[in-house]
Amino acid sequence: MVADVSGYSERAHELAEELAERAAENLRRSGKTVVRNPATGRYIVTRTSPSNPESHIRRVA
Repeated sequence: MVADVSGYSERAHELAEELAERAAENLRRSGKTVVRNPATGRYIVTRTSPSNPESHIRRVA
């Protein structure tokens, strides 16, 4: 069974997504990297090294 989402809930969800995107843009301007984890829906913020833009990527062996 799928629950119907009210117009209020849908709008609140849209506003939350807009707010998260604006926050991500601001963080990127200050040298941070922002990635959304699709499994959890959470955002991961890391600091990017100016000399190595991919330094935030952790390799797992």
